[in-house]
Amino acid sequence: MNKIIKNSLLILTICFYLFPFVTTVAQTPTPSDYVVLTPLPGTANCGNNTTNSGCVTNLGLYLPQMFNLIVAIAAGLAFVMITLGGITYATTDAIMEKSQGKEWVTNAIYGLLLVISAYVILYTINPQILEFSLDIKQPVIINNAPGAVAISPMTAQEIADDAAVRAQLTGIKVNHTACINGGTRGCTNLNGLPQNAIDGINGLATTIGANNITITGGTEGGHATHGVGKPMVDLSPNVRITSLLMGPTGIPHDGYSKSVSFGLNGKYHATFTYESAGGNPNGTSTGDHWHVIFN
Repeated sequence: MNKIIKNSLLILTICFYLFPFVTTVAQTPTPSDYVVLTPLPGTANCGNNTTNSGCVTNLGLYLPQMFNLIVAIAAGLAFVMITLGGITYATTDAIMEKSQGKEWVTNAIYGLLLVISAYVILYTINPQILEFSLDIKQPVIINNAPGAVAISPMTAQEIADDAAVRAQLTGIKVNHTACINGGTRGCTNLNGLPQNAIDGINGLATTIGANNITITGGTEGGHATHGVGKPMVDLSPNVRITSLLMGPTGIPHDGYSKSVSFGLNGKYHATFTYESAGGNPNGTSTGDHWHVIFN
């Protein structure tokens, strides 16, 4: 009998350790319900049914209750063994039986401490391990570009600011509409673009012509360096821009950079860096363009 009880406590302790990890790695966000023939207490939803027929359960309901049941059984067995061992030790004069009673009490206390220590260790590592939650939320992948900022839908004020900046860029093309719903591809934001950058783009237009300027990147997320308040944009490659920077026969290559003045009396100043598709230090450029920083 002693060996049976010891084995039972061992099995219960192993289950105590394993159940939290089983529930942690479960990949079932919406467990399927199934009908049980005879439900264990608290492990199924029987509604108003008192006959236990038609009771349903799922993994999310079953595992937490089984965990609690195992803990209760372990505590109950420990109490029984301590009581039985104490009675045996107190009511017998035989040395062997006294030793047996003492051993029962000792083993029961060790087993109870083992169960308690398991709970304490798991709780210390991470209390959520003991929550048995199977509701695995689908992660929202914002952007995989190094240095990218968090993307979220634009507010009404941001949309209005974007429209206001576009209105100041007379005759200058922007390759996409604003990123109203968030995102980084297929849209271009200009809200938060500093005034010196706006003036610089217009100044560039007086030098090479507004029809030779197409903005392909602004303050939207997904860039390693762009952002609200930063005086930089991406411009589509153009013969007139290349000629301004490298002369009429120049051919830009990835990483080529030059600072120039333009506009009336050289009023505006900017640094142009050429980035080819897959270029720039992070290798994340999505297409050939001039990365322009206005001073």
